[in-house]
Amino acid sequence: MKFAQLKSKLENNFFPVIVLAGEDLYLLSKGIEFIRQSLKIAFEEMNIHYFGSDANLDDILIACRTMPLCSDKKLVVVEQYTPPKQLANEPKLINKMTAYIKNPSTDCCLVFITSKVNDFFNLDGIITVDCNRLEKIVIIKWIMTKCRIESVDIDKQSAGLIADYCLADMSRISKEVEKLVALKQSITQELVEQLVYQDIEYTAFDLANCVCLKNSKRALLLLDKMLSDKEKPREVFVRLYGTYRRMFYSLISKQTNAELASQLNVKEYAVVKAKESARRYTPVQLRKALDLFYRVDKSRYSVMITDDDVKQVVLELLNI
Repeated sequence: MKFAQLKSKLENNFFPVIVLAGEDLYLLSKGIEFIRQSLKIAFEEMNIHYFGSDANLDDILIACRTMPLCSDKKLVVVEQYTPPKQLANEPKLINKMTAYIKNPSTDCCLVFITSKVNDFFNLDGIITVDCNRLEKIVIIKWIMTKCRIESVDIDKQSAGLIADYCLADMSRISKEVEKLVALKQSITQELVEQLVYQDIEYTAFDLANCVCLKNSKRALLLLDKMLSDKEKPREVFVRLYGTYRRMFYSLISKQTNAELASQLNVKEYAVVKAKESARRYTPVQLRKALDLFYRVDKSRYSVMITDDDVKQVVLELLNI
């Protein structure tokens, strides 16, 4: 289930076991809030129970089977639960969970919070909610709705810029939007550029876009910004290399965004942005760009890279 569907689904349904799976802390927190509100729990201090990542499954299930106190429903939350990786060696764990799912408590909603879903969470009867970063179009809608509620004007382009600057991280976006609406004035692209901190990874994407558009002036301005934001030349070099590496693989790969993100060990949104930039290149051009990074890295051993070295790399990228 997509996170955007969760609230409406909870209005008319009771789910005994839910997994909130993902890395966006804002969505995970909101997911718990939506579930708690839907249960209409009385005396929450007695009927909401939290377990940590090292919790014993037996203790969790006992809590689920215990009757709520002076309330129709109760909630059991297991935070960042990590069942054994080698589930084949833990058949009793699977069997216990399967038995509970077949005959769950009708008074309790059991919620697991996890960053990744494995076989333990793929059992029939478990509802999994995707709490990874939202699609940009969904974030734009959220920002515009939030601003409308606060009687603040904003256009789609400005909302999209906020999403980009924050790399679709709702934890950051919610705070930045709260800061902007507090000004009680129209939110423009200029205001976003002035007041919203641009994530260094987004700056790397932006720089790559400027390079492929042959906008050398802005590319060098962005590079100066990266170098002046307490980023060492080696770190900037590595960020740029990572950006072009993702662009190359996103262009030649037939995998889904999620699959490629997992393979490259990055957020899915990073793959989305890489694909946007990669469309302006051919595979041969990106291969040449990677060869340039390899050559500089080999000759300078990375740690010895200077500001001038990174600027020279950007200048050569402009000519690919």
